[in-house]
Amino acid sequence: PQTLTAAVLEVALEIVRDLDDVRALTTALAGDLAARASSGGQIVDLMHAHAHAIVLTYAHALELVGTDVIARTCAAADALVSDLGVAPARAVADAVAGHLSSALHLARDCAADLASAVDQDLNVLSAFEFDLARAVELGDIHAATLDRAYTRARGIIDDTGQGLAAVFGLADMPALDPAFPVPGVLGLPLRWVAASPLAGTLLQVLAAQQPADPHLEFARALSSRAGVDEATRLGAALGSPLTDVLRELAEGVPPKSDGSPDWNLVTGLSRVADVCAPMDAAHLPPTPPEAAALRAVALALAAGAPGPADVLRTVAATVTLVEQREQGEAPVGEAILLALV
Repeated sequence: PQTLTAAVLEVALEIVRDLDDVRALTTALAGDLAARASSGGQIVDLMHAHAHAIVLTYAHALELVGTDVIARTCAAADALVSDLGVAPARAVADAVAGHLSSALHLARDCAADLASAVDQDLNVLSAFEFDLARAVELGDIHAATLDRAYTRARGIIDDTGQGLAAVFGLADMPALDPAFPVPGVLGLPLRWVAASPLAGTLLQVLAAQQPADPHLEFARALSSRAGVDEATRLGAALGSPLTDVLRELAEGVPPKSDGSPDWNLVTGLSRVADVCAPMDAAHLPPTPPEAAALRAVALALAAGAPGPADVLRTVAATVTLVEQREQGEAPVGEAILLALV
């Protein structure tokens, strides 16, 4: 439940960030129009760029409304939503796809009308044909629709209620932001969880509508992505510390193809190393919830990073073996799959 809820909330937060940008651009455009009124007919630099940037930012926000995480969460069968305990995530997705989407479309249309009016100032006869009063009027109309859309967007993430707090195992929800540590996923940031194969795998399960056992289906799908199935033979590392290896991997992560740091991989590897440290140093087995989260994150990282995948599969095997030895239960190959449930 925490994974899907994090993914849905990250979409809502991204939309709020877009609307924050629109608000700043709208303020700048209002200043441009005021400057145009006293310019003696001269074009004001950036006025047209500001108007069209507003329209483009709305387009991005509306793309977010249509992302898979919103569409699949809204479309999931009610019984599956109940089985997975993701009703609060469904409520957020419904709010994004419903009232917020309508408000964004209206604000975008008003912004497009405003941009068209501002573009008249580019005409060679603009000193005579540009209707500044009409542009200012359209600016006021757009500002009002923007305020409504922003209020609805903020309401989704601020009106968290007890439903979301319970999902995250908290008495009260703090102010949400992308850095919010998701308790059930090793405290990794919300935006990390939302972008991880954990979320993508869960969306795959949601798309199946009503699998016989959605928890087992998620475990199988995540294990498969990480190159693990019931026949896979995995080695555990009980005699050598995993923490040092994981930290070395985190320090040596190469940049992405565009030259930017691979924040997702570095953050994930570093957090897994931190959680493995007590197991390595003091031979303390993780708690059952911590073990399940550690396995899930290790396999999710293995699914998205071929380079350190072998080490990450070893982490999953080692955690499982340590836990199963404590309980005197199943062998590793079987346990990795089942312990994710």
